Amino acid sequence: MSELSNGGPIIIDETRTFKFSIVGIRIEGTANIKVYDNNGGCAGFHTDVFVKTNRGSGGKRVVLKGNETNTYPIMGPLSLEVTISKWQCTSTKLNFHIKGIVKGPFGIRETIINTDLSGDRFNHDLLNKELELLLHESEVASKA
Repeated sequence: MSELSNGGPIIIDETRTFKFSIVGIRIEGTANIKVYDNNGGCAGFHTDVFVKTNRGSGGKRVVLKGNETNTYPIMGPLSLEVTISKWQCTSTKLNFHIKGIVKGPFGIRETIINTDLSGDRFNHDLLNKELELLLHESEVASKA
């Protein structure tokens, strides 16, 4: 959990590098995935994906909801198929496997990410208890 954004803390911030060639054109870059806590429940997590390559850059905001596969257009005839599997969501942890495959004409298929991601969930009850304790300690210190 590193910072607050989109109304909730970032619980996963992962950057991966990739390289592949399509019809002799070399593409290399990084993909950054930021998953934000949804302040309770497991119904959906706002996620920013930003890709920077030697051929251009771009980003997309998606909502992760569990085990599913979605396809997103990239540029020209290329698309990115993202599969989320092994979804495990509790009040304290989010775990899943993500696989991203660039697809194009003539059977082009290049995997750019294939990994497990995990993050600790934001605990509002613990934060409230810590704030109450801090307030109590400051009141005691001000009376001394």
